[in-house]
Amino acid sequence: MRPLSTYYSQEVNLYLVNHPGRVITIHDIGKIFGLSYNISATISNAVSGFKKAGIVPYNLNIFSDFDFMAASITETPYLPYISNTVNQIITGEITLLPNTTIQLTNL
Repeated sequence: MRPLSTYYSQEVNLYLVNHPGRVITIHDIGKIFGLSYNISATISNAVSGFKKAGIVPYNLNIFSDFDFMAASITETPYLPYISNTVNQIITGEITLLPNTTIQLTNL
């Protein structure tokens, strides 16, 4: 990812130098990204990425518990919420605010 980011930044700078006074539009991004991707997509970069992620060679301990701390915030049970919402849709009764419901008819 880092080589791609580096080459993309270089291609953006090159584009801006070669096109003074113009801004990069959505129509230019594909070409700029394609140029930087072709430069950065090498076998050695791919192998390095798999190694850094601990995929090949397999390394179970590449990440510590600290690396996953941010994800612990999202460890909440969503199933009751989803189940409740589905039941409300099926029965045609949706709770908007506490103690306030609406009846759905002929959707």
